[in-house]
Amino acid sequence: MNIINTLSVNRKFKKKYFHYYFQIIFFTILSSYSYSQSLTDSLMVKEIPSLHIKAKPNYWFAAAEVFSINMTIWAYDRFIYQVDWAKILWKTMQDNLKHGFVLDEDGFDTNQFAHPYHGSLSFSAARSSGIDFWRAVPYPFAGSLMWELFMETEYPSINDFITTPMSGIILGETSFRISNLVRYSGKKKYFKRNCCFHSFTDERPKQTYLRQRRT
Repeated sequence: MNIINTLSVNRKFKKKYFHYYFQIIFFTILSSYSYSQSLTDSLMVKEIPSLHIKAKPNYWFAAAEVFSINMTIWAYDRFIYQVDWAKILWKTMQDNLKHGFVLDEDGFDTNQFAHPYHGSLSFSAARSSGIDFWRAVPYPFAGSLMWELFMETEYPSINDFITTPMSGIILGETSFRISNLVRYSGKKKYFKRNCCFHSFTDERPKQTYLRQRRT
């Protein structure tokens, strides 16, 4: 199987569009980092010493989390929600690889809410594993590529592949920093250290576990 055909879009897409996509991806990631940094600066996060506790990056654990997130969402859609597009087979995976990417016409709530939140889970999985911003960027892209090629019977969507990681990075980084602000601010008046708020934030129990190990 030709790997070029695997990652190519439908023939109606011209090569010049890849140049535009690359610019959009680059500047969106750069702006999301700048925004999240300015947000935490305005909230005086730098004045909280405990926020900067360093953890050894665990790249393989983050990758396993991204894989588990995709499998969990797929299992829910397949066995509980029982949607047709989740009934994947080896043949559907092969068809997706051979056909390449297309534009889908999913609803606004799916493309602009479900996909961004899905991407934020993959990104925050990397961030909560001690990985810095730029090294965490490939994780939502890898998770989105896995989902588009293997986790649906529908042909992989180029707009989903772009929307999921790009918006997921913005949502994931912002929620990651804000949740850190709440957890490490020491304001027990509002939240206790082991409050159920940990389960409400985007970073999930993984980051809470690492924090408790260090204290």
